[in-house]
Amino acid sequence: RTEAAERSITETANAPGAEPPTTTGSLAVGRPEVRAALVRMLPAVLALTIVTCVGGAISSFTPQFAPGATLTFVALLAFTSLSALARWAVGGPADRFGARRFILPGLGFAVVGSGAIAGGLAASDPTASAVLILLGVSFAGLAFGTMQNVTLVRAFELAGERASATASTVWNVAFDAGTGAGALIIGALATTTSFSLAFV
Repeated sequence: RTEAAERSITETANAPGAEPPTTTGSLAVGRPEVRAALVRMLPAVLALTIVTCVGGAISSFTPQFAPGATLTFVALLAFTSLSALARWAVGGPADRFGARRFILPGLGFAVVGSGAIAGGLAASDPTASAVLILLGVSFAGLAFGTMQNVTLVRAFELAGERASATASTVWNVAFDAGTGAGALIIGALATTTSFSLAFV
């Protein structure tokens, strides 16, 4: 830039009534609007973290807890396929009725899925065990995909336009943290107890 151009920019910035430069949407936690956005997003972010904990454990440990290579393959296929399907399918209803309405059902699916996996691992009958495990990972996959969609939409809604980058950052941190924490916590519990107790 030329000296004249730089002088013009400086004069404009210092003019009476000129707006100070901003970093709209950045993760500046000290800004009041960003702090308020973080508080508003907290329930949705916590819900996402819980569900991704279950998803992280399934992705990491299905080969360890599923009895047999075939069941492992089918279980992981069901989890990933239903996750992708739910992520796509919930978009229209969430737009129509609001993303908030689907957060509690998503949490419910995750709880049912985790419980079914725990029941399957504790079952003595091989057929019942396989059915419950498949049912559990299917519900967990539906929860995982649903929550990926609706919690992100909800985070943007709650954060507002001025903190949109904050919403994106916090959502991604929660997703990755939940996935990693799920593998860590379930793995640690399974080491000291069993996978059936860990999924409870």
